[in-house]
Amino acid sequence: MRFFSYKRQNKIITDIEITPLTTEGHILSIDVEEWYHNCHERRYIYPQTRPKSIKEELDWTIPFLLEKLEEGKIKATFFILGEIAEKKPYLVREIFGAGHEIACHGLLHYRLKWENVDKFKKDIEKAKKILEDIIGEKIYGFRAPEWSLRSFNSVYLEAIVQAGFYYDSSLVKVPLAGSIFNLSVPHTISTLRWQIIEIPPSVIGPFSIASGWKLRKLTLAEILKLRKRNYLHITIHPWEVIPRPINDLSTIAQLFANPGLENFYYTKNFIFSLRWNTILKSISKGVLE
Repeated sequence: MRFFSYKRQNKIITDIEITPLTTEGHILSIDVEEWYHNCHERRYIYPQTRPKSIKEELDWTIPFLLEKLEEGKIKATFFILGEIAEKKPYLVREIFGAGHEIACHGLLHYRLKWENVDKFKKDIEKAKKILEDIIGEKIYGFRAPEWSLRSFNSVYLEAIVQAGFYYDSSLVKVPLAGSIFNLSVPHTISTLRWQIIEIPPSVIGPFSIASGWKLRKLTLAEILKLRKRNYLHITIHPWEVIPRPINDLSTIAQLFANPGLENFYYTKNFIFSLRWNTILKSISKGVLE
């Protein structure tokens, strides 16, 4: 159990209590976004600045992923953008109908700091409602685009709680993408006013988590070694299943999007042969009590 001061506008509001949970379980989560939802390519983030003719791939990458998951008898947590759910509700229904957990990835794929807290709260409330209306059930989980919540003392975390989410999966224990003060295992974050469960992605290197280019470049032996951990949480994206360079991005965006894609084309089949579970099922079964 750890205690931290919670500051807003240079004033201490209350104390934050961090309590680790039992750390067992292997979790697979999937961020449902298009190849162009890259925070290093801001012109593609907002629909009004995005080219109308931009190519989209989710109509076939999602069915491909669902087929692979079905073959491996795997259930995963799908963090879905509100704008995608609104445009392609049939994909949300298809994912949910296959027995996977539906969670929220925000309305648009922007970094949280790009919008004020009030605008952010309205956006995630809208995204949550879109998803709930489609599947007819409550949405419990949230993940910030690009892990941009950054820290447990972010004012945006309270907005996530107020929007009605039971757990968050945005905080990473690496510099830049997150903070070294974050925990790399499941835990609760509590103040006098609210509490939320945090289910972070696993850390697999000094500056890397089990997602993105680092995950894509892992060898089979490295994946097997990670599987020996009591708690392992990896995250993939639909666009990563295609072994091709993404050229219609800025240079810096390509540096994050392209490395390891060819390797992942082969290792993904191995990943899909392993046993994984959803976040919510892991919590409800008491794996993360």
